Amino acid sequence: MLLREVLYHIGEIDDVNKLQLCLSWKRDFDVAESGGWLPQLVSALQNIADELTSTPKNHFHMLVVAEIAAYASQWSDEARDCARKLSKIAFDWGLAVPVEGATVCLILDQRAKQCLFYLYSLCAHAQGNLDDSDAAHICKLQ
Repeated sequence: MLLREVLYHIGEIDDVNKLQLCLSWKRDFDVAESGGWLPQLVSALQNIADELTSTPKNHFHMLVVAEIAAYASQWSDEARDCARKLSKIAFDWGLAVPVEGATVCLILDQRAKQCLFYLYSLCAHAQGNLDDSDAAHICKLQ
């Protein structure tokens, strides 16, 4: 919850115009000269995506990583690509879950796990510029 508050914090209200939001704390994220944090964030997200590729047992990390990548994708094409990669990883995890079994309880449990992975995949597309391939991918989540 705290992470979401930090990411979506809108800044302080300007004293001159109460309707204008001052987002100066967000304006330095992409400025390389001042040590902007966006390139470092994208690099870290890409490294985490590489680690998560073959570790669905660590799926509980995916939700926050996908949300951060989607957030950063509003300003960075590299972050958008990372969000797409994370979405594909979660989607592939969902496809790998066997949805058949000897008992109805096992089938329901496996299907619930599959839906959770598809939710992670969808969260990676929550923000940023979506293209036709993103929309097609979202339509595959069922």
